[in-house]
Amino acid sequence: MPVSGPERVPAGSVFAVPNGAAGIREVRLRAEGEGGALGLVDEHGEFAFPVGVGGWAESAPDGVPIAAVGGWEGDAFRAEVLFLETPHTLGVTCAADGSATVQWLTEPLHAAGIREQRHP
Repeated sequence: MPVSGPERVPAGSVFAVPNGAAGIREVRLRAEGEGGALGLVDEHGEFAFPVGVGGWAESAPDGVPIAAVGGWEGDAFRAEVLFLETPHTLGVTCAADGSATVQWLTEPLHAAGIREQRHP
C-alpha cells in the first residue's frame, strides 16, 4: 500500500464511480487528522470512515467493523477496506481525472452491499 499521506487531498474531493462494486456511485476523499477519510456513497447515503496512512485505521461506520489503509501512488489515491467480520476486501482507486474505481478484491457470494458485510 502507498505510504504518502493525505496532504495531497483538496478539501472535499469527489470522484465519480461508473459501474462501481457494491452499488457505490461516488467516492469522497478528504484529509482528516493524521490520515485521511473516505466516504463511499450508495443508494443509502454516505458510508464514511477514517483511512490510515502507514497503518490500518479501524472503525465501525453504520455498525460495520472495518479497517482501512491507503495513500498516494503517483497521481492516484489507493485504499483497501477490510470488512473485519467477513473475508471480503474492497479496493478503491481515485484518479486525477476525477473518476474512481471501486472493486471487490475478494467478492462476496451474497449480499454485495457494503452495509451487509458484517456478522448477522
